[in-house]
Amino acid sequence: MTDKEIGIIWMISSGLWAAINVSLTRFLTDDFSIFQIILFGCSFASLCIIPQILKNGLLSLGIKKIKLYFVRSVFEFLGSVMAVYSITLITLPEFTSISFVTPLLTVFGASVFFKEKNSWHIWLALIAGITGVVIVAKPTMEVLHHGSLFALLAAFFWAASMLIAKKLTDGDKPSIITFYLLLIVGLLSAMPAAINWITPDLKQLVLFALMGTTGYMVHYSTAKAFSKTDVSIVMPFRFLSLVFVSIIAYFAFGQILDIPTIIGSVIILVSVMHVLRYKPTNKNKAI
Repeated sequence: MTDKEIGIIWMISSGLWAAINVSLTRFLTDDFSIFQIILFGCSFASLCIIPQILKNGLLSLGIKKIKLYFVRSVFEFLGSVMAVYSITLITLPEFTSISFVTPLLTVFGASVFFKEKNSWHIWLALIAGITGVVIVAKPTMEVLHHGSLFALLAAFFWAASMLIAKKLTDGDKPSIITFYLLLIVGLLSAMPAAINWITPDLKQLVLFALMGTTGYMVHYSTAKAFSKTDVSIVMPFRFLSLVFVSIIAYFAFGQILDIPTIIGSVIILVSVMHVLRYKPTNKNKAI
């Protein structure tokens, strides 16, 4: 198999892991608080990355940009809170579709904070992407569904987290960046999680373990895909996660992928691909 084909397979698997992860998260919201779900997710995901840390040596844990790590973790934490709350209010296909706007917001943020030059093509794509979000959200004349609003806020916070991650990769390995993200986000969620703590039984603990593991696999598979070929080649296959999550949501929660969500998702997909076409791409290192 060529590197291109391997990269595509990794990206498809990333979409599958993402669909399983968000579905497990939605299932666990019936019994646990948002903060406890985030805490367990970070804890089990951290276990997945510890072997890589040990392989690199404990000295590799030394970092210099602790303030940036903390700020990034706060954004990631807020995004996670918004996301978990959102999926209790709207369907998983709707949430997944809105989350696709994150790359567009990241490009916009890069132009504002990093002074990256963007052509009118990029701004047109951003406007089109936001239009797609509005279609998915199906707002009435009076109000935008607050579940969709929380999903959009999650995308904003995650975009901010990605922008800071770009700065961190200048001196630290992806595995170290991910480890500290999980550690700090876990600590931020620990105190509010303790307020309404519910001790999970064995079955629920297994679900938490699966949620944390699949969350880690999303990042790992994406990094592997980017390490094999250009982002513009593999990124379209990431949107298969909408197909995967729609199938799971239908059988697990009776949620149906409706026409506005399909139309809005297509618009967002085209917008993201347009951005990737006009932005230079680089291969990323695997975690």
